[in-house]
Amino acid sequence: MDSYKKIRLMLVGTGGYAQFYLETLSRPELLQKAEFVCAADPFMSAETKSALEAKSVRTFDDMQKAYNEMGPIDLTLCVTPLPYHLAHIRTAVQNGSHVLCEKPAAPVLEQLEPMIALEQTCGKGIAIGFQWSFAPAMLACKRDILNGKFGKPLYAKALVLWPRPESYFRRGSGWGGRRFGKDGTIINDSVASNATAHYLHNLYFMLGDAMNTSAMPVELETSVGRANDIENYDTVSVKAKLENGAEILYLSSHAVKHTQNPLIEFHFERAVVSYDCDTNCLTASCADGSTVEYGPVDGSVDTKVHTVIDAVRENNWSSVPCLPSTAKPHVYTVDALFRRSEIVPFPQEMIAVYEPDDPEKRGVFVRGLEEAFHKAYQANRPMDFAEWLR
Repeated sequence: MDSYKKIRLMLVGTGGYAQFYLETLSRPELLQKAEFVCAADPFMSAETKSALEAKSVRTFDDMQKAYNEMGPIDLTLCVTPLPYHLAHIRTAVQNGSHVLCEKPAAPVLEQLEPMIALEQTCGKGIAIGFQWSFAPAMLACKRDILNGKFGKPLYAKALVLWPRPESYFRRGSGWGGRRFGKDGTIINDSVASNATAHYLHNLYFMLGDAMNTSAMPVELETSVGRANDIENYDTVSVKAKLENGAEILYLSSHAVKHTQNPLIEFHFERAVVSYDCDTNCLTASCADGSTVEYGPVDGSVDTKVHTVIDAVRENNWSSVPCLPSTAKPHVYTVDALFRRSEIVPFPQEMIAVYEPDDPEKRGVFVRGLEEAFHKAYQANRPMDFAEWLR
């Protein structure tokens, strides 16, 4: 494709997180590269439909109808619920379109493996939108890691505590916190597969052996717990040994009262790379006393959309850092949590309520859990929730 020619772009999904995509697609700098020609969503709000049509963006209730009526689409942005990612990616590439699919890639391996097969055989580019994998600061740091600047990786860890009200699990069409849909479809929506998926994926991604790969786990030690009235878990601990010999620790929960934004560290032979959630900056502190400042971590939708648009215009997918295959360690882990980990119910006497009088803000938390997570993170050890309750 002529790199000076605008590409034709379609958005699939317009609710929820897709609003950030709609903002990106309205920016003048993007419109210099791409023409936003249509959007598809069977549940598109009247307000969104009206706003898009006022900008001459055609709207459809089905993505195949859009392909049939609009002619060639160069890039499809899929911002749809997790269980539909595979079907929507397949429809896009079968219609000759490249794809950027919002994270996470898939709820289980059986839905990811066909994506990887498509990635390798369909002749079209498929990207997965873990935005930290597109962030210039993360990519600059990963280049230094791959170049051996810090020595071998030893271990990495992340702690993310994000309270979520009970209304959060009723979002959308009711798939929040579900293991299965009413028709038996695997949903596997959880704190690890969705809300804090970025940070679990990032631990694997930064330790991959190439810019667009992630390190695979070879051993997993897991525990999951539940305080909310949901089908799946809301609290998780994962310790993984990687194929390169390093280990990762991932701790996360929604069943807390206070927010702890991501605490992340990567330990190497000659440096510690840390993410400061207060400044949003990534820094390497080296054993010789020097530091490397990588700057703010750009978590915007803009960066990944521009990266993929440029790849389509230049017909060069090598610059795209996150593919379905890149996401495999994350999906492998949440698949194992789904199939092999028994959910530990937190006892009612340990569960308390915050904002009890506001139906939109009311939520539950487990007494003592936040403190236990912080201690585990500092000690670099996983949690076993059944053992913790004894």
